[in-house]
Amino acid sequence: MTFLAALIFAVIGIIEIRIYKTTKADCTAATEGAVVFEGNSRQRNLDPVESRYLTSKKAWRQIEIETESAFRHKRLYADASVGQKGDRVIIHFDPDDPDTYYLNDGVNHYRTTAVIGFAAGGLMLCLTVFLIYLIVRPPKKKPNTKRPQAHPGKGQRNRT
Repeated sequence: MTFLAALIFAVIGIIEIRIYKTTKADCTAATEGAVVFEGNSRQRNLDPVESRYLTSKKAWRQIEIETESAFRHKRLYADASVGQKGDRVIIHFDPDDPDTYYLNDGVNHYRTTAVIGFAAGGLMLCLTVFLIYLIVRPPKKKPNTKRPQAHPGKGQRNRT
């Protein structure tokens, strides 16, 4: 069971590191934006891209794109980690597919998740090896705990 958990964590790590490397390699163009609005409330009747953030209970930020570039969006929504109102935001995007983008260093969470996955997988593998060792090791010989009994005739007087 622990070996299966080790494999699952390792696969998660591999998937996350591939996403990280692919996104970093593909998103070679950059543009700038600014946080123009901070929100905490739910909003309804929005397009699917906006509704990801605006229908949750989490704090969100509206980002207006300031520079002219191949980036298609003029407005983005993100979680509160991108900054406060008035902060500058760098949007890294794929010039061939402008719908693939990340904000500031937002892609780094994939790397962090990969490291955690590999670490957890390594710990589970160590636990697996330890459990196998406990199962297959030869049993310890028990020390002889019996005391030799004294013979009644030696060194004792017989009282009658």
